[in-house]
Amino acid sequence: MQRIDGRLKPRSPLHGGEIEDYAQIGYFTLDCEAALWDGDNESLPETWFNIGKTGRWNAKPDFKPHIPQRLTVNPTGSEAPKSTNGGAVGGWFQPSPLTFCMRCKAAYNRRRGQEFRKLASLGQIGRSTAATIAVNAGVSGMLAQGAPSDECKALSFTDNRQDASLQAGHLNDFAQTAQIRAGLVAALRKRPELRYDDVGDAIFEALELRPQDFMAQPVDRGPGLEDAKEAVIRVLQYRALEDLGRGWRIVQSNLEQTGLLKIRYAGLDELAADEALWAGTPRIAAAAPDVRIRALSAFLDHLRTQLAIEAKDLRRNEIRRLSQRTDNILKDPWAMEEADRRDDRMTMALLPGVSKTPYERRALSLSERSAVARYMRNPRTWGVDESQQDSAQRGEALIRKIVQNLKGHILIPVVENGDERGVRLLSNALRWTLGDGSPAAPDPVRTPNLHLRQSQPERNRYFYNLYGKLGGDLKRMLSREHTGQVNIADRQERERQFRRGELPALFARPQWNWAWTYASCSLSICETSSPRPPTTRNAADAPAAAVDPR
Repeated sequence: MQRIDGRLKPRSPLHGGEIEDYAQIGYFTLDCEAALWDGDNESLPETWFNIGKTGRWNAKPDFKPHIPQRLTVNPTGSEAPKSTNGGAVGGWFQPSPLTFCMRCKAAYNRRRGQEFRKLASLGQIGRSTAATIAVNAGVSGMLAQGAPSDECKALSFTDNRQDASLQAGHLNDFAQTAQIRAGLVAALRKRPELRYDDVGDAIFEALELRPQDFMAQPVDRGPGLEDAKEAVIRVLQYRALEDLGRGWRIVQSNLEQTGLLKIRYAGLDELAADEALWAGTPRIAAAAPDVRIRALSAFLDHLRTQLAIEAKDLRRNEIRRLSQRTDNILKDPWAMEEADRRDDRMTMALLPGVSKTPYERRALSLSERSAVARYMRNPRTWGVDESQQDSAQRGEALIRKIVQNLKGHILIPVVENGDERGVRLLSNALRWTLGDGSPAAPDPVRTPNLHLRQSQPERNRYFYNLYGKLGGDLKRMLSREHTGQVNIADRQERERQFRRGELPALFARPQWNWAWTYASCSLSICETSSPRPPTTRNAADAPAAAVDPR
């Protein structure tokens, strides 16, 4: 929205556009229902204000312009007096960048974050995800209706080679991720709790994989089968551990977001209830055990979602060794790809006063200015009066005490050259348990002013059903690209697999009139003769003429 000379002019925040001279860019929120804000500063983020000795809230200079301004606007966009009728509506104007949502009460950093991410909903889904879900639903639907397995397949066309390759990889990643999560849910329904050492075997048993589902060269028994089973169990254990990190798949909700998984920490309840352990520690000594558990869980969850976990499977050498081992004995999508060999999986939480090195770019800071320290010294964390704001030094002291008391139980120190630089979570302290169906709340460490939010997150019903009920339909889901970047022998083999139903999805890039030939031969839309030889325009993109894909 542009505000200039007492008039509001619409402007898309996602697509930009021309900005008039002297215009103020911002957002206008309609106050159509109950009042969004009563003008009380205590209903705004406390980080915007300094609390004086008398208890008065004084706005900080940087945030004072972002306090919502009450406006009444005519249908023409011009500002009107409050008493004016004739179709005028009331609302609140906030300058850009958006720092506070008047409806959901979410607060955003003034200097970080794109406006698109703040405003866009899941309706802004990418076409790759949409195509993946459509193909998966189509194939799964045919299987559910009892169609012959060799007919349960989908063929899709795209206008360039890169899109075909990207779409095939996207579907494979989606299917494998959903399958592993569904297997974990099925395992937790049989066993109430899983330890780190058991999670890989439990998922493998729940998925009921056959040798032909994961072996490159399937055999029914013998040392080859045992070796492949051990390798795929290691992959499942690694994937389950990696999935505990902060979700980067924005449109593919994870198990915690759907309420199907709850991560607990062994011994945390006993440690939180030990009064002698916390005696003399600021804030936490006077807190009730349930308050301690909530604050300590938030602290440990913050470390876990950054993969600050001490586990063999997250070490760079082990990832590389596991990737090399699975290259020849496992088939896609179970074999680890080159992209999985990144060396930044495991990080650590640096102790207060320890600086990052160039090789620790992902290390999590526990300094007095870190998000963890701000959370720990926030009065709302401990349920005390707002005026009792702790100093940065006391917040740092509290973090040091927490780390000291949890070491050896849930945390393990990271020592380099005889100096203790940080800590990690013990993988053996993690417990996978079945969720109650309620989605996990936003991380209180990363989410400022969580107490102001008026609504809790809703679970995604599609992924809740996919992981909880329909995951088994993904066992045979596999896709490949069929373009000029694929050599002719591989294309011929993929056509044979697609014809027999062994390859349920194929993404092709046709050339000129080859699209109808593809459709006619592969889906039996009509009877056709053998495909004509490819033209000289681009022979590489034509289907292999030696194979009839029907």
